[in-house]
Amino acid sequence: MTRLLKYILITAAVVLSACSDEPERDYGDFLEAFVTYKGNKTLTYQPQNDSPTITLIADRWNEEAIKQGERAVIRYTVIEQTDSHSYNVKINAADKLYSDVLRQASVETIKSLNPQPIKITSIWRSGEYINLNSWVPHVAQGAKISLIADEKTIDNDVPELYLVYHFGSQNPDFERKCYASFKIANLWNRQSCKSIKIKILTDKKIEEYVFEKSITLR
Repeated sequence: MTRLLKYILITAAVVLSACSDEPERDYGDFLEAFVTYKGNKTLTYQPQNDSPTITLIADRWNEEAIKQGERAVIRYTVIEQTDSHSYNVKINAADKLYSDVLRQASVETIKSLNPQPIKITSIWRSGEYINLNSWVPHVAQGAKISLIADEKTIDNDVPELYLVYHFGSQNPDFERKCYASFKIANLWNRQSCKSIKIKILTDKKIEEYVFEKSITLR
C-alpha cells in the first residue's frame, strides 16, 4: 500500500455543509467567502484567480473552533471600508472548511481509490488555492476528498490533477453539499507550470477544468 493511500485512508472525514453556489455570493447585506484565519481577528482571501487580497477585520472570532492558519467559510456584513482592500466586518456565521494540500501519486494508485461521481456547482482558483462547491453522495462515515497530481506530469507545462471523492464499500443514502479547499502552491509556483488541468468524475463521465497562469504569485 502506498504512503498516499495510507494517508487518505486514515484522514478525517470530509466536512460537509450547505451554503452558497458561488465563490463569493451577495445576500444583500450578507457576503460569503472562503478565507484563511491569520490571527488577531484578521481574515484574508482572494475572490478569484490573482485578484487583490482582501483583508477582513472581524468583530469576533472563535479561535478554539478555527485556529490561526486554518481555512473557513464565513458569512459576514461589512461595517466599514478602511482602505481599498480592507474592511471591518461583522461575522454572522463561520464554519471550518475542509482543506488539504495537493498530493501526488501514480494514476494507478489514484484509480485504486475507486473515485465516485460528484456534481460540481462551482470550482475556482483563489490565489494558491483551488476551491470547490459541490454535491456529493452522503455516507455515514469515512467519505474523503483529495486533490492528487499525476506524478508523471509534475514537470510538464500542464500538470494533470485528479479530484477524487471516495467512501469505500458503503451505500450512499442521499446527497449533501460539500465545500473543500486545496493549497496548490508547491506546484503552481513552479517555473515549468503554465497551467493546471483538473479531472473530475461527474455523473459517470470525466470533466476537465483548466486554470491558466496570469501573473506570478507573491
